[in-house]
Amino acid sequence: MAQPANRRVTGVLVVLAGAAVPLWFAAARLPAYQPADTLPWWLLAAVSAAAELFVLHIQVRQEAQAISLSEVPQILGLFLVTPAQFGVGRVVGVLAICALWRRQAPIKVAVNVVLVAVESAVAVLVFHALLAVVGDDTPARWAAAFAASAAVGAVSATCITLVVALVERALDPRDLVREPAMGAATSVAVAVVGLMAVVLLEQSRWNAILALLGLAGLAIGYRAYAVLNERHLSLERLYRFSQVVSAQPEVDEVLQTILAQATEVLRALHAEVLFLPGDGQAEAVRVSVAANNRLARANCAVSGPWLAATADGEPVLITRDTRVLADREFLTAEALRDSIIVPLRGEAGLIGALMVADRVGEVRTFDAEDVRLLETVANHASTALRNGQLIDRLRYEAAHDALTGLPNRGALRRELSELLARPQPPTLAVMIMDLDGFKQVNDTLGHHCGDSLLQQVAARLLAAVPSGAYVARLGGDEFAIVVPSVAHADDVLTIGHGLLLIVAEPLPLDGLTLAVNASIGVALAPDHAGDVATLLRRADIAMYQAKSLGRGVVVFDAAASQPDSPAQLALVGELRRAIADSALQLYVQPKADANTGKVVSVEALVRWLHPEHGQIMPDEFIPIAERNGLIKGLTEVVLRKAIVAATGWARAGERLSIAVNLSPRGLLDSRLPAEVAELLTELGASPSLLTLELTESSMMIDPAGAAAMMEELHDMGVRLSIDDFGTGYSSLSSLRKLPLDEIKIDRSFVMGIEESSDDEKIVRSIVDLGTNLGLDVVAEGVENSRIWQMLRRMGCTQIQGYYLTRPIPVAEFPAWLVDYRKRDATLVTVG
Repeated sequence: MAQPANRRVTGVLVVLAGAAVPLWFAAARLPAYQPADTLPWWLLAAVSAAAELFVLHIQVRQEAQAISLSEVPQILGLFLVTPAQFGVGRVVGVLAICALWRRQAPIKVAVNVVLVAVESAVAVLVFHALLAVVGDDTPARWAAAFAASAAVGAVSATCITLVVALVERALDPRDLVREPAMGAATSVAVAVVGLMAVVLLEQSRWNAILALLGLAGLAIGYRAYAVLNERHLSLERLYRFSQVVSAQPEVDEVLQTILAQATEVLRALHAEVLFLPGDGQAEAVRVSVAANNRLARANCAVSGPWLAATADGEPVLITRDTRVLADREFLTAEALRDSIIVPLRGEAGLIGALMVADRVGEVRTFDAEDVRLLETVANHASTALRNGQLIDRLRYEAAHDALTGLPNRGALRRELSELLARPQPPTLAVMIMDLDGFKQVNDTLGHHCGDSLLQQVAARLLAAVPSGAYVARLGGDEFAIVVPSVAHADDVLTIGHGLLLIVAEPLPLDGLTLAVNASIGVALAPDHAGDVATLLRRADIAMYQAKSLGRGVVVFDAAASQPDSPAQLALVGELRRAIADSALQLYVQPKADANTGKVVSVEALVRWLHPEHGQIMPDEFIPIAERNGLIKGLTEVVLRKAIVAATGWARAGERLSIAVNLSPRGLLDSRLPAEVAELLTELGASPSLLTLELTESSMMIDPAGAAAMMEELHDMGVRLSIDDFGTGYSSLSSLRKLPLDEIKIDRSFVMGIEESSDDEKIVRSIVDLGTNLGLDVVAEGVENSRIWQMLRRMGCTQIQGYYLTRPIPVAEFPAWLVDYRKRDATLVTVG
């Protein structure tokens, strides 16, 4: 209790003591009621002390009000002892309990003793004054006893209310009416028990045994109710605690909620969490809530009760009356009155401990029930901390590249959105950097060297970018650097060339020293674009221009064109119109069963017949579509045409699956599965008629996202195939985890199996791998019957290539199929 509160309570104490004197003086001048049989004062003191032990504690703000059986010795004293003995017995009994048993603070002892003196004086004064007026027959004595009890209850409740108000510095005027009324009613109710005891004793001394048994039963039942009520309230607080804690997703919010709720559940004033030292840490960390309601952290050594709780994994209880010297020294050093410390467990064992201290009120201290309650709180807290850490980790992983630890494309977009949303933002620069010859590093030295290269480049970029710049990995060997504020485009060129020099410094890879070059494209906001998508796209175009020009760093220029194709930028608008008008043509190339020669499926191929330039091959216009954000529309056109064709064949009795290639950027579109499902529903097509072909490299841009998307597509019934297998990143472990139906061997291996034993071994290994995994194996590039027969003997499932036919317009496919079936037996024979 703070010093100002002590002074205020001392003032009330002086007033009460001053009131007790005239009250006793007035009581002494009244005609004294002469009891028929008296009790010794010391026996009354003992009964008073016993009554004070059985108390129901009710919390009122930060203090505890006690409803006891003190009215029983009060009634006994009024009827069976003289007024002087009554006052002495009541005061001595209460003093013994408060000072010797409960060891209350001196000011608390003084308040209780003076309050009992006042109560006793009021009881004597009212009781004897009424008897002097109404007589001393039995009904009159009962009425006087009830009146005295009501007066004592009202006076006691009023005094306690005033003391609490002084400590809290807040008083509700309604309490001055409500509390005395409740005190008077309670005292009258308990006085009935005292009167029953008086009646029994007046009849026979032996009835004292019966009275004691009755009082003992009442006290025990009263105490049981108090314990049950406290447990009920604790369960309610624990339930609220688990609800509040589970609703917090962030670790810091969880910690703050745990500490706040722990104090409420345990009725404590203070709570702390100690986390044991982790890897590379020398000291533990104590976390508490500071005065500004924020978390405060402090490094500390693990010692004393903290060490006992975390070393043994057992709770530590330190009560206010502890006799253990080390515990008392701990309480003194921490400025605490009592405390409980329980272990805090994580997934891998003990991670720390949770402490609550300073139980509210002067009457009670922590006990074994509180220890069990805090252990339950700690279990909830451990679960909430694990959930919070898991959510934080998932959020981090969702926003960061697993290989380099850099923010990923999604995080970059969010960062750019926030920067562009600033009021009157300065010029912002987006730089996209692509490594030159990265594929050769993977093919020559292996993917583990490629991964190491990317990690070293990421570290160099982080160390070299200007302060405040943002570095992200977009996928593959592509990085992005955002400079939030630049004065001029020349400054960006300077930064870009500096980064290229840093990246080009020799790198150690697998015992070799390798120099890597890169190309950087720059787009400025708001000069080149004011939205994220356009800004990234134009930085990407500038990067391809830098790669083609060999100039290292290029700032986007809408009027510029690439030297190897002067009309290429002009084709962007024309391609956009061709996609919008669905003017692109669909071709198909069939795939046949390697054993029977029966056509079982086809691959969809897109062609663009330009009115001026004639037929433009996919190798030319698909990169344009990817760089200019047209690939999504192009994919939608091909999908629609392919599904319409396959559905039409199925209705005509030819059920053939049609395969559509997905671009690497298509796998980055999280809405792809939903859009495919909508398209299949719209066209009334079975999902099994559609096969989506993905390249190995496209799946490595965002492996987790690609795997999730493939699962969703596979679950709806769409078949999935890896195209150009053997040229990218796939391995047995990755194939085993992906929901694949088919792998396609790249034509570069198939076409050489007649002359190259190495190619033959590679193809045979891929066929064995696919068939052992239960996948269809398709060989591309089959150009004669000899290759076909070699593949069939290896166990290849399907073949595709010019030996069957070159790609043909989709409208001509049914007629071709009829003609093929007339000659397929000839094709399958050994050539």
